Amino acid sequence: MKIRIVNTGLLQRYKNVKIRTAQREMRKIKDYFDKQPHHFVTNREVAEYYGVSIDDIEGLLNE
Repeated sequence: MKIRIVNTGLLQRYKNVKIRTAQREMRKIKDYFDKQPHHFVTNREVAEYYGVSIDDIEGLLNE
């Protein structure tokens, strides 16, 4: 499985929320992993945060 960078647009599609809510979620994920605002979030981190498989996140990247 490839490690890919997840942006707020992908998070928005995954959660089916508005962009502002996706930005808040991204901030929560970065806080959870003790990342600074300019650091990237990977598909593995998002999968771990939400407790889903990486394949679920990758499915959105391939759409």
